[in-house]
Amino acid sequence: MNKPSDEKNYADAAAQFAYRAYGFSGDQYNYIVSSIDKQFMEIIKMEMMYQEFIAQRGDYFEEKYPDDESKWESYAAWTNDLNKLNEDVAKAMDTMLDREILVSDSTVGSIRMKLDEFVKPEDMVSVRMKNENYHEKLTGEFYENEQPIIDAFNEGYLYLIEEYGWKSNADVITPFINFHRIAVPTPKTEENPSGIDIYYIFDTSQPHDAEEDWAWNSDDSVPENLRFYQFEEKIDLTLARDQHIPSCDFINLTKENYSDGQNQFSCAKNTAEFQSLFATGLFSALSSIPGDYLSEYLLTKKDTKTYIALSDYDFDYHDAWATSYTIFHVVDTTGQYPGSSLESSTLSAEKIQPDKSAGAYSAYTVILKNRPQEDGYYKTKVDVATNGVGDTELEMIQEDGTTCQENTVPSGKEVTLRFKAEGTTVLESLTLQRHNNTENPSEVTSEETLLTKDQIATLSPDEEGYYIIL
Repeated sequence: MNKPSDEKNYADAAAQFAYRAYGFSGDQYNYIVSSIDKQFMEIIKMEMMYQEFIAQRGDYFEEKYPDDESKWESYAAWTNDLNKLNEDVAKAMDTMLDREILVSDSTVGSIRMKLDEFVKPEDMVSVRMKNENYHEKLTGEFYENEQPIIDAFNEGYLYLIEEYGWKSNADVITPFINFHRIAVPTPKTEENPSGIDIYYIFDTSQPHDAEEDWAWNSDDSVPENLRFYQFEEKIDLTLARDQHIPSCDFINLTKENYSDGQNQFSCAKNTAEFQSLFATGLFSALSSIPGDYLSEYLLTKKDTKTYIALSDYDFDYHDAWATSYTIFHVVDTTGQYPGSSLESSTLSAEKIQPDKSAGAYSAYTVILKNRPQEDGYYKTKVDVATNGVGDTELEMIQEDGTTCQENTVPSGKEVTLRFKAEGTTVLESLTLQRHNNTENPSEVTSEETLLTKDQIATLSPDEEGYYIIL
């Protein structure tokens, strides 16, 4: 193990291997921690074995030459030196873990992060996010916020749209929808001081709210990957042209603001915003084609290209009687990366529209990306429940000594639990609870035991009667 002052040490080596071998921050964190723990245990075992050997040798010579202290006194000094060495190794370990680890070093730029800045595996869960500007019914008011549509249709056209439908899919994507969270390390910047990019990808395994049982996206076997249902909707305008305009699904997923209760997210608008996702170690090592290593999340069909939709779109207008189509800006995930072939391109709805007869598997993908937070960290809402009989006072304290407001904890930050059992209170356990459902904030979406009854029994309170858990 190199000294912490060296340019690189074991933590750097573990982090760099993890960055190359694992796609997401939570997996990288698990590997780094387990590797360092294993290395530390090996060092400690070797020290203990050598210390035991020295002690036994000293005891042997002390018994063999009880009257000749010079024969065995040096072994006692060696034991003291070993104890000091143990302390030095422990300090070296702490220093190594406290420093910024060199995660990646390339011509693109270095990524340095402290271990506690990695997004923890428990923060890589699926969450429910709220669409703040969701409209259950498509009305003229809805279109007032969509200037291209206002430019395309006068009041008469809007009346026809409202009169003849285009409402059947208005509630397919609900106000509260499930997303999968993906976190990857990226070079630190002023806009992203944490060095972590967070991506949210639509979970199509969630139930839809389409009223008709025959709705084309009602297949319950849709896998958990990153897609939405429709790009466009075809409108037959009586005595006029046919118009292909953005569907409610597309507008809801790309134009509105999403929140998980603590942070705002929006659709990525250009290929540069996917750079850290596409360039992540495992992905770039496996293939230069994003569609290959994101196959779990992107639609892959034989003889069919797959796309990530960007948030902007345009219209293809001809004369008053010709059919017109929406022009979508997309990223072709079958292209090479890095390279110009992944630059965004435009495709007409005439070519990109999924075939409804093929079911939900013919749909395409959208990815949301985090808006930078003031502190650079994703925040999650947690609660600590005390289980037992009696009253308990409990608070979560952040690293700067302040109490977590509304139990909102920045991801990657450590907190201290400070609790006090009043009177004859009997604590059975302490449980960490997460609340990721913005529709019902009191709902416990995941739970894990922090301390059992036996573990609590081993704790000792401070002078004020408080128990402190770091």
